[in-house]
Amino acid sequence: MRCHKNACGQCLERIVKRCRCGAKMKEVPCAREFLCETKCKKLRNCFIHACNRKCCTGRDCPQSNGT
Repeated sequence: MRCHKNACGQCLERIVKRCRCGAKMKEVPCAREFLCETKCKKLRNCFIHACNRKCCTGRDCPQSNGT
């Protein structure tokens, strides 16, 4: 949620934002995107190892079976 209707530009008003993956919330400047450090726990195709890629990168898991 932003503090105003228009584009943020360089807005420094601090607001609470949820990260891209939805796992965490943090107070950050309105103009800044918040990306958490949570690592993906989905299993890879080997069914042994976890993905461990940071969830908020927006990239799909490599060789993940989607569980």
